[in-house]
Amino acid sequence: MHLSEETKDVKTKYCRFCMHSCHKVQTGGVAALGYCPLDLFSRDKTRIRRAITCLWDAWAESNGTVNNLKIFVDGEMALPSDVRIAFYQW
Repeated sequence: MHLSEETKDVKTKYCRFCMHSCHKVQTGGVAALGYCPLDLFSRDKTRIRRAITCLWDAWAESNGTVNNLKIFVDGEMALPSDVRIAFYQW
């Protein structure tokens, strides 16, 4: 695999999803910064907790507009402004 010297440092430290999320935020978009799908599926309890917390926080702060987490109640998509949910502390 060949990586340019210009991008090698970033591409060997961050996954593609994280790089795109960062770019999206830098160009005015909204993304769940701090969330990495590799953490969510890592089988490491600390990494999984961090991923879920980042998803939850982005969902709440964006009023459900960040596309990485959707919560449904009785078949209807719920927004943070619609429901009061106590986040389970594990």
